[in-house]
Order: sequence, then structure tokens, then C-alpha cells
Amino acid sequence: MKLTQVKPGQKGQVLDVTSGHQAKQKLYDIGITPGVEFEMVACHPFKGPIVVNLGNSRIAVGRHLADTVSVRLD
Repeated sequence: MKLTQVKPGQKGQVLDVTSGHQAKQKLYDIGITPGVEFEMVACHPFKGPIVVNLGNSRIAVGRHLADTVSVRLD
């Protein structure tokens, strides 16, 4: 399942990031790494950003990047 398919309020864990090296590094730098737990906050319409909670941080990720993140729901 991709991060873009998760509904607000659902929780899960990042399994893998399948983007290119620079995009993967950007996601890793903001805390989206394999094994990290998250909670979906919002999935804005019309190709807007995805907003997730990672621990005590709230992170917004562009939809294109979020579509490269594979996740598993709790």
C-alpha cells in the first residue's frame, strides 16, 4: 500500500521508499525512513500535500514523493 492510499486517522509503519537517490534522501532527512511509525493527518484534495505525524513532528509531503513510500497499516 502507498502512503497516498492511507486515510486520515489511520496509523501504520513505513516499509520502503522506492524513489531515486535524491528524493529518497530528502524523505530520510525529514524522518520518513523504513520502520518509522506514522499517523495520517490529512490527504488534501486536488494533488495537494499529504500530512503525517511522525512522533512529535507533523510533516507535509508532496503527493508525488508520498506515492513512492510503501506502508503497512496497524
